[in-house]
Amino acid sequence: MAIQRGSLDWERALRCLRHALHTMPSPDWWRRVLSIAPCYRQNAQQHVSVPGIVFSPEMICEAIIDRIMELMQPLSTSVAISSTSNISTAEANRWQEWLSFADLFFLLMKNGQIDFLDFIDKLSSRFTSGEQQIVRTNHVTWLLAQVFRLEIVTNALNTDPKKMETIRKLLSFHKERVSDQSANGSPQSTLLEFISSSQTLRVWSMNLSTREFLNPEELQKGRQIDEWWKQMTKGERAMDYMNLDDKSMGMFWVLSHTMTQPACDALMNWLNSNGLSELTLQGSMGQPGERHTVMLETCPLPMSLLSGVSLHLCVRLTAQIEETMFAGQ
Repeated sequence: MAIQRGSLDWERALRCLRHALHTMPSPDWWRRVLSIAPCYRQNAQQHVSVPGIVFSPEMICEAIIDRIMELMQPLSTSVAISSTSNISTAEANRWQEWLSFADLFFLLMKNGQIDFLDFIDKLSSRFTSGEQQIVRTNHVTWLLAQVFRLEIVTNALNTDPKKMETIRKLLSFHKERVSDQSANGSPQSTLLEFISSSQTLRVWSMNLSTREFLNPEELQKGRQIDEWWKQMTKGERAMDYMNLDDKSMGMFWVLSHTMTQPACDALMNWLNSNGLSELTLQGSMGQPGERHTVMLETCPLPMSLLSGVSLHLCVRLTAQIEETMFAGQ
């Protein structure tokens, strides 16, 4: 029997979920949430008495939205991390919270624990109600971009009888004006500035008639990403993923959403590098234009880079690494 909304059991379940969304317990805890969910029981005859709370999709949706609204609260003023950093301690901590939350959001959405259309409808209502002060950043647009490629999401959007209304709500989460705290030149600020181009392309690919709702500036940002990537891959020298500047790292994060396969191929090429490269000598180092083969140290990809790439790219990259390592086994 479903737990009645507003009952003590309902409130108890919500408190438990809200606490878990803050403390991020072990994956085993969340696996248990998924395994005892009603949608994973084969049939009514297989009901087994499982101690604890059975969390319904409605409960999870409400707890997820509550957590999003918390993360969208304005940050307090804080000192910079270091003299060379452009972000504050509070902002860095908040970004880490978003990254952890996005992982969990992806897991719950992928496993069918959140009704995507119901989630968008309720989140839009919370945004428009004006009951809570929120920052004008594109974190929600970024969060949704993480799950747009999931089959359960694309199926929901393609079969939605109110597709155009849903698309309007999706686009409404994008904020044109970047907050002062985000406009700092950090990788995440670049990601949040350009991430709407990924959303725009996905929405347009689903229905070409939606162009009237799309901002031409977002299409232009998509072209900027394409041009940046062409410049980065021009010539014979590969990008040095160990020493990317903040702007390049942020742009690569965006690319992982808009052009996942090329980004994945680039990372695989880096990992498969045999450590050889050619160096063109200039000036006093040798004859102009003279080329020498040099040995390079092949390094693993830095966590600072991997932390911000799309989860879709992470899944694809992991699959390709496993295929390369265990081919034929």
